[in-house]
Amino acid sequence: MVKKIVYILIFIFLYQTGFAQEMKRSIGFWTLTNMKGEININGLYRKQKRILKSDLTDYPKNALIGGGIDLKTKSYVWHPNFLKLGIDVDYNPEKREDTYLFIPDRSETRNIKKLNINGIFFSKKFISLNTFINLNDNYINSENLTNIRSKNKKYGGSLFFRNKYLPLSVSYSKGKWDQKEINTGRTFKNDEKNFESRLNKTTKRGDNHELSYTYNDYIRQEADLYKVSNKTRNLNLSNNIYFDNKKKYNFNSRIINYSQIGNDTFKRFQLMENFVFKLPENFVLTSSYQYYNTKLESQQYSQQNIKSKLGHQLFLSLKSNIFYEYNKVIHTEYKETDKRSGISFNYSKKIPKGQLNLAYRYYGQQQNMQSQPKIISVYNEEYIISDEQINLLSKPYIIEESITVTDITGTSIYQLNLDYILIVHNNFIEIQRLPGGQIVNGSTIYIDYQATYPGSYNYLAGNQAFSASIYLFNRLIEVYYRFIKQDYQKLKSTDFLVLNYFNQNIYGAKFKIGFLNTGFEFDNYQSSIIPYKMKKAFLQVQGSIQKKIRYSINGNIRDYYLTDEKARQQYADIFGKLAYKINTATKVNIELGYRKQIGSGIDLNLLNSRNEITTVYRKLYFTLGFDIYRRDYLDEIINYIGVDFKIIRKF
Repeated sequence: MVKKIVYILIFIFLYQTGFAQEMKRSIGFWTLTNMKGEININGLYRKQKRILKSDLTDYPKNALIGGGIDLKTKSYVWHPNFLKLGIDVDYNPEKREDTYLFIPDRSETRNIKKLNINGIFFSKKFISLNTFINLNDNYINSENLTNIRSKNKKYGGSLFFRNKYLPLSVSYSKGKWDQKEINTGRTFKNDEKNFESRLNKTTKRGDNHELSYTYNDYIRQEADLYKVSNKTRNLNLSNNIYFDNKKKYNFNSRIINYSQIGNDTFKRFQLMENFVFKLPENFVLTSSYQYYNTKLESQQYSQQNIKSKLGHQLFLSLKSNIFYEYNKVIHTEYKETDKRSGISFNYSKKIPKGQLNLAYRYYGQQQNMQSQPKIISVYNEEYIISDEQINLLSKPYIIEESITVTDITGTSIYQLNLDYILIVHNNFIEIQRLPGGQIVNGSTIYIDYQATYPGSYNYLAGNQAFSASIYLFNRLIEVYYRFIKQDYQKLKSTDFLVLNYFNQNIYGAKFKIGFLNTGFEFDNYQSSIIPYKMKKAFLQVQGSIQKKIRYSINGNIRDYYLTDEKARQQYADIFGKLAYKINTATKVNIELGYRKQIGSGIDLNLLNSRNEITTVYRKLYFTLGFDIYRRDYLDEIINYIGVDFKIIRKF
């Protein structure tokens, strides 16, 4: 069957004359207005040596030949204002020859089958309906470390009531995802239903108001784990009001009532009020009040937060602030009060050939905790996990076995040693994501855990920060320094409390000379919890030669030394790209990347290169590529080479 399809595609290549991109053809009530797409023939050969550190070796070889068609059309039924249709079809049948011993498949990123249909009813009327259905079968590659086969089905629609008084929109969607990690064999099944309605009101003065209601139903099933299901309801009222025509006095309000039932059941009410007053003599007063009330099955807590800041701008050089913050938490198991007040200054001044920037901030903090020594449970603590920093959990004495890491919906439960690792630093725990796992660099995660609370305590803390920087010769040179210090006084009942006394000195320089941008930074963090010394350097080079050659190189090195533990975490990345335009029809592209990581649970050597030449001859696009892939990661080594080609006829 596949061979016949390939023959048909070759025949079309040789004899089809193409369609105009703009056309108008009618068949009764249906009119085609636009059609474009492409037909392709492709093939590849790849060879791989895979060595498991358990003394197993795999020699997979793979050959593939196939072809496909990608077709996009626009049309309408009866009249453009009745129903507009958009159809996007992608179909790529393949013939495969695999000789894998231990892993049955390894795949590059590509679409196998795709059908996306969208329709718009009454697009220019006060009532319109947008509908869609998306069917996709594709391969996804995560950071060149993990290949995922994904089958997605999603459909839904949105109904719009347009008017100048109270516009309304209602939408519904339902989706299903079946995924499999090719390298690990882990499977994931996702089902999701979403309903949303919105009411909007905008006035001539610029005030706007919005009332929205959303309902979400998430179900996720992972291999060897139980099914996780959560249903959420969210009622949200937002208001933005100006008290005068010059918009000097502004009030912004948001009220949220959120409830979730399922494996992670809780209710949360939030109130967020903000005021901005632009006063005479360049003074600005900003104030805010926030209230949170969360009820879980085993505990309840409420939080009130008040902030106020009076700022002043003196000419263009000096900006000063006085601020105060009050935060109170009433928890089932403890009561906590946090008060902060301080000042800040920012000074900017032009100097010969450049600019000087100075900043200083100081605040005092009074912390009071009322609790009995006990084990407490913490739910949905939010973290942004990044490869570029040490991600330390906020509380000491955490019971490591109690830690659960999830996504924002609570349905994706990430797995230890597959998606993340935990590193113990004295009384604290660091979390690091594993490259190629389910956690994306820079994403938000939520963590549940149990920790031993030391009981009641009271202290005063002082925190000060100073920074200075100089720009010279239109930012040709930038030199900067930052200092942060935190200490404590008037300690009461803090014998079992871990306090973070620290001094941090950061200094560095950046240089930008034409096509070259480089710099370095040193960070000396002397902390009572996790002290370290960090060195960082980066290099960026980009430019062109006679409009025929374009090149770019990006590299960075980060070296963390944990002084108490006498351990290192080192990261190095370099990526280069070269594009050479031989003539108007022929181009060569070379990409080369290398990543090295050294540290507990993150050791990685990864070399990835893609070399490609493309040319055009009589509306036929030819591509020939060559890949090299070398990876030494955790318990396996992979050496891979591949050659591929593609011929495309666009119409």
